[in-house]
Amino acid sequence: MRMKNLFLVIVLFSLTLTYTTALSAPGKGGATQFDVGVSVLNWQKWIPNDEIMIVSGKVKNYGVQPISSFQINYQIDGGEVFTYDATGFLLNFNEELPFNHPDLVEPFLGNHTIKIWTSLPNGEEDEDNKNDTLTFSYTIYKALTGRPRTILLEGFSASTCGPCVSGNINLKKVLAENNGRYAVVKYQMDFPGSGDPYYTAECGTRGSFYYVSSVPTIQVDGSAYKNSTHQLKNYSLEELQNVPALMEVDVDYYVEGKTVYAKAKVTPAEDISDANLKLFMAIIEKNTYNNVGSNGETEFDHILKKFMPHVNGIELGALSANTSYVALQNWEFKGNYRLPANANSPINHNIEHSVEDFNNLKVVAWVQNTQNRVMYQAANGIGTSGPTAVFGTVPAIAGTVTATLNGAPIISGKPVGSEETLIFTAEVNEGFEFKEWRYNGTVVGSENTPITITTNGNYVDVSAIFLKADPKVTYSVVNNFGTITAVVDGTGIVSGGLAKAGAEITFAAQPEEGWEVKEWKWNQKVISVANSFKKVIDEEDIYVTVEFIQKLGCKENTRSHILLYPNPFTNSFTIANAENIRKVTIINIFGQIVHEKTFAQSSAITVNANELVRGIYLVALWSVDGERLVYKMIKQE
Repeated sequence: MRMKNLFLVIVLFSLTLTYTTALSAPGKGGATQFDVGVSVLNWQKWIPNDEIMIVSGKVKNYGVQPISSFQINYQIDGGEVFTYDATGFLLNFNEELPFNHPDLVEPFLGNHTIKIWTSLPNGEEDEDNKNDTLTFSYTIYKALTGRPRTILLEGFSASTCGPCVSGNINLKKVLAENNGRYAVVKYQMDFPGSGDPYYTAECGTRGSFYYVSSVPTIQVDGSAYKNSTHQLKNYSLEELQNVPALMEVDVDYYVEGKTVYAKAKVTPAEDISDANLKLFMAIIEKNTYNNVGSNGETEFDHILKKFMPHVNGIELGALSANTSYVALQNWEFKGNYRLPANANSPINHNIEHSVEDFNNLKVVAWVQNTQNRVMYQAANGIGTSGPTAVFGTVPAIAGTVTATLNGAPIISGKPVGSEETLIFTAEVNEGFEFKEWRYNGTVVGSENTPITITTNGNYVDVSAIFLKADPKVTYSVVNNFGTITAVVDGTGIVSGGLAKAGAEITFAAQPEEGWEVKEWKWNQKVISVANSFKKVIDEEDIYVTVEFIQKLGCKENTRSHILLYPNPFTNSFTIANAENIRKVTIINIFGQIVHEKTFAQSSAITVNANELVRGIYLVALWSVDGERLVYKMIKQE
């Protein structure tokens, strides 16, 4: 790797998105008697807040003695410890056992740490605590506002750099393996030696921005990853693509003669107040062939030609959720083509250009914090044959916008010329209120009346912005063995009342004696099994239910002699002392009945459940007199 100076700066930051790490056995060679630990934790780095979070993984017996019971514990952010007594199995030395902890994790927004550990193998003290525990940091984000990420790869190279040949080959290989959401810009640099003929001052500025002192270097998503291009691996791109973005960036462009016209549209999903936030729009040439140097390369990809309007970007200021910022830019390449001899006589954009083929240009855009270099979102431009008229509603479900061009109906994306008349009309769906019209990001009307726009040869982007009427909160109890209450920002709300989007609502259950919460459902999806939970209200109407089941400790005279084993089970489990049991119902964590069967009188019942997938289930036993007993069971692979 060639270096510009006598020092090398390499920053490597790797995001681990799925944590499945096996611990090695203790240094005692298995000589300990009672020693069990968590060997694998299945967990994600980024988790949407509408996901059911089950703590799962594997435990391993590191001790000589077979293990038939232990405790599996987890704790979030140093808070309450959730303990599960695992029994009904036999785990020999060096064997692993999959587990699902029956207590679900509450998906509270923000950054968290989970700690999970084992204890009391066979009821004894664990003799080696070094392998008991795993910890992992993760982030819960709003599923409503998380957006698929397009990562930006910024490469630094030169045709005078020998190692750049293999570095660029590796980059092509990684991109071919990924075939995913990425955008690429390559900056040809003024070193080593006399540098690349297509070096420009803007390439140098971008290199200084990232403290690039050697080539080939690859900078991925700003501050997320920096290393030699030789070291880039596909898994690094896949990991970064799993990081949710908080905005969408859309880019359209077309080339007319030697002028590039582009429209970049930035739409945040949340309010963003970042004084250092800027939009960058770069014109690149997909392939170049004339800037050959001394390293033997004859073709170069994704080569920067010009930033629009300049390399310092466009200041965005504070952005409001679901309100688009639209930037219209164009750049005319001046004068004639010139191939500089080397980087010592770079192109002067005021009088000349280095574009080999104007039909081979493309626009890439991204939003970035210029202080900490954190990337918000990137996008590849979509080429069009000329300016178009794009229109719709925000949010999309709020209504519809129709348009006419010179009196004739058109669809969104229709090409438009100059001095043409567009008329837009909005219809509002029930539950929403009209807020304003926006034309290329600027408010042009606050009344729901048709607006007229005369085209000027540039892109037209029109949105009808709507507000959600206050969402309705409805809640009820599935059965009659308890009650439910709800509080919004400290104030009680009755079922059927209205609440503000963005407010925090707390639901609490009051089960009758002998009963406990089975599950909560939020808009038909299981969200919690605790006595209460909190959630931020989004713009959708809310329907919440709670269902109760009898406590595990009730009806002890009946329950005490009934035994379900093994637990966890693989293909089947047995119910011992089952003389009075007539029906078995298996329910998954979504509240769905996945297995049900009626049995004749027998002292032992074998339940075949091979068709069930791995996970936690409630097994309900129904007696001849109508009594129901409920047990938690784990199906393992």
